[in-house]
Amino acid sequence: MNKVAVITGLALAYFAVNVNSLQAANITYNFQGVITSGSLNGTYSGSVSFDDAAITGVDFESIPLTNISFNLLDHSFNLASADAPPVANYFDGTFIGIDYSVTSTNAFFPIANFALTSGLFNLSEAAFTYSPRLGIAGQGSLTFSKVPEPSMVIGLITLGGIGLVFRKRP
Repeated sequence: MNKVAVITGLALAYFAVNVNSLQAANITYNFQGVITSGSLNGTYSGSVSFDDAAITGVDFESIPLTNISFNLLDHSFNLASADAPPVANYFDGTFIGIDYSVTSTNAFFPIANFALTSGLFNLSEAAFTYSPRLGIAGQGSLTFSKVPEPSMVIGLITLGGIGLVFRKRP
């Protein structure tokens, strides 16, 4: 059988199976930051997931988070820790961050409450703020990085394989 026919058939089969992934997907972002002001020092990190199927790409939109894992000063927080239902925010179809706030009931945790807030119009405006039990309130940096979807990774591997098959040989 012709190599071109085999490769074309495999590529068409792959993309036919993955058409639904083009419509909407469970999106995951990793995030991290450093406390930059106030009376506390430290870093924080985590990940957040949500389904973006309802995003229309028009104006400001919010969708509920399906998962959040947040590590701050050696303590872990999740969806159940939130004061209000946490959301992912979009502006004109562009991810601008999340809204997630927690009031700690742990008297030994140095932070009384904290929040991750989205930007007004873009992701670079997203922020972390906190109020300690004792001391001065502060804030920190917040950066997000999108986790590639598994189907995208498989697609890239497939395209790489096609490239290897068709590479020119001296």
